[in-house]
Amino acid sequence: MDNYWFYLLKVSIIFSILYCTYWIFFRKNTFHNLNRILLLVIMISSAIIPLLEFNSTEYFAKTTSKVFEIGSFNEIIVLNIPTDVSTTEKTFSAWKILSFIYLIGLIFFLLKASIQLIRIFNLYKQHKKIINGVNKIIITPKHLPPFSFFNWIFLPEDEYSSADMHPIIEHERIHAKQWHSIDLLLTELFCICLWFVPFVYSFKNSIKSVHEYLADKKVAKDAHTTIDYLKLLAANTEKYTLIGLSNNFYCSTLKNRITMITKNRSSKLASIKYLLLLPAFVLLIQTFACNSETELQENSSTIDQSSAIEKDPSFIEPISSTNYEISAKYENMYNPITKKNIFHKGFDLKAKTGTEIIAAAEGKIVKVRPSDEGYGNLIAIEHENNMLTLYAHLSEFKVAVGDIVKQGDIIGLVGNTGMSTGPHLHFEIRKDGEKVNPADYIDFK
Repeated sequence: MDNYWFYLLKVSIIFSILYCTYWIFFRKNTFHNLNRILLLVIMISSAIIPLLEFNSTEYFAKTTSKVFEIGSFNEIIVLNIPTDVSTTEKTFSAWKILSFIYLIGLIFFLLKASIQLIRIFNLYKQHKKIINGVNKIIITPKHLPPFSFFNWIFLPEDEYSSADMHPIIEHERIHAKQWHSIDLLLTELFCICLWFVPFVYSFKNSIKSVHEYLADKKVAKDAHTTIDYLKLLAANTEKYTLIGLSNNFYCSTLKNRITMITKNRSSKLASIKYLLLLPAFVLLIQTFACNSETELQENSSTIDQSSAIEKDPSFIEPISSTNYEISAKYENMYNPITKKNIFHKGFDLKAKTGTEIIAAAEGKIVKVRPSDEGYGNLIAIEHENNMLTLYAHLSEFKVAVGDIVKQGDIIGLVGNTGMSTGPHLHFEIRKDGEKVNPADYIDFK
């Protein structure tokens, strides 16, 4: 589950950066088709770029297997946990509270969108329909505005017979022809998932505005006069109740629409500004999706240099000796889950949740992996002479991939994540990719 929250955080950051860039530099341009494409690319790339990191990470893990592979974890040791620690573990953490709030918001906005969809379908089923080419015109009550949803065009009954309503039908027909409803549904789903990000509500309005600009541009161009169309656009705006998840002819962006219709077209030179987005996308991909690949090259360089060093680094206890008890050593032990004897290839240091964990030796952080399975939340540090230390079941990280840490630096806190029966640190030392006995390198008290 932690992976999902990290993913949402990255999506939120990428989306906010890209949308703010659009808002500052592009929203006032008259390149409406380009702006529609740009907004859709912002939404889709925000969702995809963080996922690319997982592929990079897998590639990194496979390529650097000569150094270490985390592998699976099945070394469950039953711990005698003090009562106060057990009580602490049962309390709601801040993350659980935030997760609960997020799910409440998610359910609320899903229900809201569902009600809007049901309302549209009910209007379709309950009212008179007229075939108009590839479209169906649905005659609705007087208090509803003209709007479209895919090939359905909804018109108030008191305006359908009016002669000057033809531009409205043409306007809604353009929405249908250009599949604007698909944009709206994708945007709605995106905004539901990111309901906690303030920019998504402005983003939704931007998508709708661009749709209206596209339809207005086409209809005003073909209408008898632009002035007549502007008069129609401004008429009867306040008396209607707008319908969500649809393209409303009379909408809250009326002033901006009139401005866009009467505005001079942006110069072709202004379109060059869109090229400035390419470096922004490259930078975001490098930041959120390609770190592991960069680390791979740096790690390979580190490994090549360290191979010439024959002396192993010196290690210290990963937890202060006054704060832990040894609950399992590097030896054969009984697994209470599998009911079998296994060889436990590490040391388990029982400690209270939140106890500080320190780097056993100087090195570089090569893995920070949140997980609810196996090793749980995990940190791996690469040291000289092809050596690596691994710290598992953490409750919190204090470092990031790529950080250089000195011996004794705080890197995380003891926890109970993954396959664990109580708060403790599972600690391993690996040399040339093989697990070795930590007691050969550290004098545990």
